[in-house]
Amino acid sequence: RTWESRERLCSSHLHGMALPGLLPPYFNQDGFNAFKKMETRFDDVIFLSYPKCGTTWGNQILYALLRMNADGTLPPNLIPGTDDSDDCGGAADCGASTGKSAAAGGLPHPGSNTQVYPDAVTDTIARVDPEKRARRPPRQNSYSMEDLEKQPSPRLFTSHLRVSNLPSSLPSRGRVVVMVRNPKDAFVSSHFFIQKLASSIFPELTEIAERGIESQYQTYLSADSDESTGFRGNGDYFSYYRDCVGLARLLGDRCTFMFYERLQTDFDGEVRRLAAALDVPLTAAKLAALEKFSKFGARPSMTLRKGVVGDHVNHLTPQHWDRMDAVFAGRLGDLPELRPIWKWSGTSTSKF
Repeated sequence: RTWESRERLCSSHLHGMALPGLLPPYFNQDGFNAFKKMETRFDDVIFLSYPKCGTTWGNQILYALLRMNADGTLPPNLIPGTDDSDDCGGAADCGASTGKSAAAGGLPHPGSNTQVYPDAVTDTIARVDPEKRARRPPRQNSYSMEDLEKQPSPRLFTSHLRVSNLPSSLPSRGRVVVMVRNPKDAFVSSHFFIQKLASSIFPELTEIAERGIESQYQTYLSADSDESTGFRGNGDYFSYYRDCVGLARLLGDRCTFMFYERLQTDFDGEVRRLAAALDVPLTAAKLAALEKFSKFGARPSMTLRKGVVGDHVNHLTPQHWDRMDAVFAGRLGDLPELRPIWKWSGTSTSKF
């Protein structure tokens, strides 16, 4: 079973909505290419999640887990800046703000304030616009792949990229953490995020947003049938996570799943399990500091909404959610790695 045989091509989906030929607002081809060609290290951590499945929260958890000392403190050069309150999920221009890095006004360490996607940056520092480099708080495009590659070990790379677009050296070196959230809540969060983007930094989404939740629901359930080459989006939820399971089976104990809902119900237990999987020491002091550091909403972000489990019941009808159950059963129900999410999805596993 070769790496290539496990790959699926990207589709034209963004945040679960079909957007033919439309790239995410942060996309940078240079960074995308550089990341795929990057030589991974044995202790690298690549954090994957489908959009609106807890990416910001998971990045904060992993950043603290990999960077904090045993006593729960961060080295001075790894402390976040004091303000990322107008973080716009990676968009380049989303309003003015003031902020100062804790590291003597320098560029905050990648991932300290918010995730920096490899496909949102240029390839080298020299090619970053000086004005973007100087922005405080920084944006995705304040960084480069050179910055990400210069991270101290273990390096952290956070991404929505499909398995087919990950570094080609990953089968031999590197570790992966996959964040999973039940598709019902992920869809509702995607719907409201699309509305937010359309009315602010991404007006190209206006037509999609105006179609309403029913149309977006139909699209969310549609299969990824685009077989073009190159990056065209994140694909659909179901293809994305089937690919992730295939990757996990290829990598073995170098890949672990983290569940959004488990973090809500048993944060300490899920973080301890994650630390053990990554072979990272976790003292009681570090765990307490990590929980405070990553507390939902501790650093306001445009990417955050409610951060709760089960909000989908307040939208659409039970019939809609029964249909989503059926789609999940048909497309992912044979994968035991994903069974834990049914506990929080309100679905009986007896359905499949």
